[in-house]
Amino acid sequence: MSLEQEKAQYSKEFHQQTEMVHREHRKEIDTMTEQNAYKQDKDSELYSANQLLKQQLGELELLQKHIQKDHEAETVELKMSLEQEKAQYTKEFHQQTEMVHREHRKEIDTMTEQNAYKQDKDSEKIHMMEKQIHELREVVLANQLLKQQLGELELLQKHIQKDHEGRDS
Repeated sequence: MSLEQEKAQYSKEFHQQTEMVHREHRKEIDTMTEQNAYKQDKDSELYSANQLLKQQLGELELLQKHIQKDHEAETVELKMSLEQEKAQYTKEFHQQTEMVHREHRKEIDTMTEQNAYKQDKDSEKIHMMEKQIHELREVVLANQLLKQQLGELELLQKHIQKDHEGRDS
């Protein structure tokens, strides 16, 4: 197999592996977004993806050494190409990882703000309800006092009426 064929084969395998890594990475990002998992869980998944990429980068390095051994004269050019691709994919991975971290932090900040807003609203509602309960209790007490006073007035009125009838007769 010629160097160009091997390079094409390697490039094809590399792109397939990279696409697989990208698909897996996108799948992990979608899963994290849908589940709104805690930060520690997301960090753990990112760590796993990072470990997978490191493992694949290690495999690429082993493949690179094998090519060097078989084609020492042509290795310098291939090595430079592999290093550039490795650097590019590493850079892309770090950019994507940072983007996921930023989105994750943004989601957490948004959820924190929403929870704080809900808690403030709930606290306001509870305070208003407690105030209304207090006011209603005062109205009930006032009504009970008025009833009692009305009852006393009725008794007094009957008593006065009896006294008045007793004097008229």
